Amino acid sequence: MKSAWGEEAWGVVKQQVAVGASISVVTAVLIGNHAAYSVTAGVACVLVPSAYYAWTSQKTLVGARIVAQGVLKIMGTGVLMALFLGLGSVQVLWFLFGLVLAHSCYLWVLAKGYQPGSESSSSATHISSQKQNER
Repeated sequence: MKSAWGEEAWGVVKQQVAVGASISVVTAVLIGNHAAYSVTAGVACVLVPSAYYAWTSQKTLVGARIVAQGVLKIMGTGVLMALFLGLGSVQVLWFLFGLVLAHSCYLWVLAKGYQPGSESSSSATHISSQKQNER
């Protein structure tokens, strides 16, 4: 079952992939491979838990499960950050730049609204207006 919530979560993941990949390529060309690796690692620390959250959001509409998956997402980001920074294989400033870029995708999707194709309204607004029309 695909829910609107799960589709919106995948919208954020798609945005993170697009922004992360493009900035990593630009960084590799202009700065170097190690800086690009660091940016990619920062984006991955946010992208991987976000993709897991989007995947699990499609399967349930139970509030407690969604909250639990959100907590796991936050913990997953922290664990990945600790691994990358603890291993010392990344340049910290470029790594943090990747983290900020990936997190900015949440704001970007919220600011422009989720648009699955040509729809311009939020699915939450659409569902609530459908319920009011049924009454």
